[in-house]
Amino acid sequence: LDFTELKNSWLFHPARQFIKYHLATKTAKTCYAKLLYIRRFNYFLAKNYPQVTPQELDRQLILDYISFTQSLNTSYIDKHHRLSYLKEFLELCYRENWLNIPNGQLIYTDDFPKTKRTFKPNYIPDEVVRKIYRHIDKISSPVYGRMFLIQMQVGCRFSDLRFLKFECLTQTIQGQYILQYWNSK
Repeated sequence: LDFTELKNSWLFHPARQFIKYHLATKTAKTCYAKLLYIRRFNYFLAKNYPQVTPQELDRQLILDYISFTQSLNTSYIDKHHRLSYLKEFLELCYRENWLNIPNGQLIYTDDFPKTKRTFKPNYIPDEVVRKIYRHIDKISSPVYGRMFLIQMQVGCRFSDLRFLKFECLTQTIQGQYILQYWNSK
């Protein structure tokens, strides 16, 4: 984790505290991403508000940053991360008193970019499904064949099937069997 870009900034020490705090529960990759977006905020401050102090952080500065992020030719995810990680950082700095900022909440839910979700289901053609059913016994591992059958009937993810409990079937009062599994999403 590289803090050198923050070395001469008032964000340096709070960013180190923030990352240290998250390393206890988050992966190094996640902490790297959080640090990256703090560095991007630092770049914005250096370019647009070079003399600003933590006490001068206010809603108008954040609105300028939001406007700046929206003007970038980046993905929705990048814009969302820029705001969500900064929001998390500022709120934690306020709560833990790592920075003397006047307000703990400078970024609100409605500040985040709106998604442009275009859901295009990727269906398996019926012909392919029929071939799989016909040749299910030829799949290298019988477990994978059974997992495929369960996926087709229940619609759960492969990763959810991997963690099924051994006693995953429950019988209803009417005598029907129900597969119990944790839907992670």
